[in-house]
Amino acid sequence: MKFYKVVREAHDRKTFFDSYPGELLTERERRIKFPTLSDKCFDVVEVSKKATYWFFGCRFPVAD
Repeated sequence: MKFYKVVREAHDRKTFFDSYPGELLTERERRIKFPTLSDKCFDVVEVSKKATYWFFGCRFPVAD
């Protein structure tokens, strides 16, 4: 599945959401939570849904 991986910590001034390094976002989550952040803050990655976990409301990839 296509995810946007957060490269560096940032704060969206419009929605007041914070991003955390390594967090995975779907395309919809990225568009809704971080509309004003630049594409430089994210890397596009392919990760299986089953290879992710949630930690305090953030999705992360499972480390091998």
